[in-house]
Amino acid sequence: MFEQFGFETLTPMQASFVFALIVGIVFGALAQHLKFCFRTTVVGNKGSKPVARGIWFIALGAALLGTQFLVVNDYISFNGHRFFEKDLPILAIVFGGILFGIGMVLTRGCISRLTVLAGTGNLRALTVIIVFAILAHATLKGFLACAVANSHVLAIEAYGGTEWMLRSLIARSEAWPSGGILFKAPKTGQERRIDLPAIGPATCQQVKKAGLDGIVIAYGGVVVLDMATVISEANRLKLFFWVRESLL
Repeated sequence: MFEQFGFETLTPMQASFVFALIVGIVFGALAQHLKFCFRTTVVGNKGSKPVARGIWFIALGAALLGTQFLVVNDYISFNGHRFFEKDLPILAIVFGGILFGIGMVLTRGCISRLTVLAGTGNLRALTVIIVFAILAHATLKGFLACAVANSHVLAIEAYGGTEWMLRSLIARSEAWPSGGILFKAPKTGQERRIDLPAIGPATCQQVKKAGLDGIVIAYGGVVVLDMATVISEANRLKLFFWVRESLL
């Protein structure tokens, strides 16, 4: 698809950014003009409900037909997508949908409408967007790294990232196990083309300061920035560096 649209000079991350920017501008203009909110289809007044539902069904149909058109013409592919996992968490999806609906009603707007309102300076909508973004990031990513020692998990990467997690281990209690490893791997079903965990020379320094003994990464699942320097830095700091072919 990169070649078809003349994106061969861009990285997947850059192309995704350009595409997201274009979609965001179009979506923002339409959303501001139509003033559509999914919440209106549920709790709106009698006059606005039919209109809102009509817009929603038109958008749903356009999304389904447009997506199938792109798939049939090989512009996009869903091979390996998390939605096609054998162990799809149905209960979690249903429960999450219920919570999403409750949140939509309590915050007086769906996330798309609140995004538009935040752009107009609505502080209530901006607060909801910030909270939503943090929780969505944590829910989507899960943990990408953890520190383990003597069969005990010392720390799990959260929203603060790997560096924040490793800093939390610097002042660990003497009662805790000493040493340990940093293990990094992608989450099951994670998009591997543009969104992989990464380590670099600075990671080695952070691991040493945290009192760990080495780094283990999943083969093909972690980006190593400047491999030669990482290996050199690990040797200098007397850390082991292991690329494991299968998950622990």
